[in-house]
Amino acid sequence: MNLESNLFWVITLGAVLVLSLVVTAFGRWCLHGAAVPFNKLNRLKVGMTMAQVREIFGEPWREGVKSQQREWRFGHRLKSYILIIRFNNDGKVSQFQHKHGLEPGERQMT
Repeated sequence: MNLESNLFWVITLGAVLVLSLVVTAFGRWCLHGAAVPFNKLNRLKVGMTMAQVREIFGEPWREGVKSQQREWRFGHRLKSYILIIRFNNDGKVSQFQHKHGLEPGERQMT
């Protein structure tokens, strides 16, 4: 074998290893990453106003009504974890949860 042939295979193997590391890191981020940073999640409290929540997390990626309560969802649509915040009629946080995945029968927004 000549030097050029060996160099080709070394470069190819290196590129495959780098690509494997990138794919693995991205997969871990999608499956195990929190919906929002924990330092922000720790600031969330029942009784906060919608304005206070928006100040911490920004705009939700999904808004709706569930169980007659306004609901906001935060997180990245590629991640497994989502933050769900529900508000009472006064516009204050009544409950929230940081959970894995969607509820049965629910479809991911695109």
